[in-house]
Amino acid sequence: MGKLGKWTVRFAIFSALVFVFSWAILQVGPTAPAFSADKLVLKCAGQNPVEHQGTKAIEKIAEEIKKRTNGRIEIKTFPASQLGDYTLVYEEMIKGTIEMSLGAPPSQYDNRLQLSITPFLVSDWAQCKKEYSPGGWIFKKMKELNDKQGVVLLGFNMAGFGGIGSTKAINDVLSPTAKKNILMRVAPLEITKIMMQGMNYQTVSVPWADLYTALQTGVADAWVGGNPTYSYMMFKDVLKYYYQLNLYMECESYMVSKKVWDKLSPEDQKIFKEVIGKVSADSFAIAQAEDKHYMDLMRKDKWHVEEYTAKQLEPIRQHFVNNVWTKMEKSLTPELVKEMREHFGGK
Repeated sequence: MGKLGKWTVRFAIFSALVFVFSWAILQVGPTAPAFSADKLVLKCAGQNPVEHQGTKAIEKIAEEIKKRTNGRIEIKTFPASQLGDYTLVYEEMIKGTIEMSLGAPPSQYDNRLQLSITPFLVSDWAQCKKEYSPGGWIFKKMKELNDKQGVVLLGFNMAGFGGIGSTKAINDVLSPTAKKNILMRVAPLEITKIMMQGMNYQTVSVPWADLYTALQTGVADAWVGGNPTYSYMMFKDVLKYYYQLNLYMECESYMVSKKVWDKLSPEDQKIFKEVIGKVSADSFAIAQAEDKHYMDLMRKDKWHVEEYTAKQLEPIRQHFVNNVWTKMEKSLTPELVKEMREHFGGK
């Protein structure tokens, strides 16, 4: 056979292979993601200790997703900030180098990401479940803000309502305008400082690492933000008063890098939504039970504990809606604060 004949045969074989390959592509679909059939291993960063309910939650999610995908998708969990603090983890999720996390979105990318811890958005567990569940106003807003950063919000892990732990009794706790008799430690967040000054507390900023000593030595008389679990577990030797003011909901976010999410098939995305949605929904009852459990332990240890109904907290909430939220416009933007006031009953 001459050279021309050999090339004719080779061309015919090549053309046949191209045809078969093209036909196969058309059967699968041109947009089928690479992750849909291949074994996929994802890293999920967590910031809680190994024994914390948040760590147990991501382990449960990993187990269930592996089961529902017949082992095709494996999620390796890294609790206790093993992959870095929440700011670094969020940055890596934007890049796609860390695929998932349970943590907090840092405000340096967008100050509005502090929305989920804005004081007095909700005052009781019924309101909390409504607003932080898919379809709720807070959920939709936080999803929208994370989307702009390249991160997909799939749910919240509720940790409990924030309150005040104190070394001594506080006067006129339910009066937002009465001057308080204690020095309140606040986190280095503008929104937290505004929150406590909005209830007429004198504030001091103390690094987290120095907080125990500050409470022990009187550099600060109280701290804000810790739900009953944190207040009791971390400071039970120095605090003797706890006020469950339901200031805001302590929560973390279940997040996935959008670069990873877009590569998942619609079927796998559905599995992620269902599994994380179920674990997130269960966290409301778990957190509520933990709040009660640790306040019971406080009482057992002779703490003075005050709990309040939504009706008792309403004057403080209205004070915030009408007078304090506007001071948060620099961080949250006037547009978002306006929406907050409209949705939550501001005038």
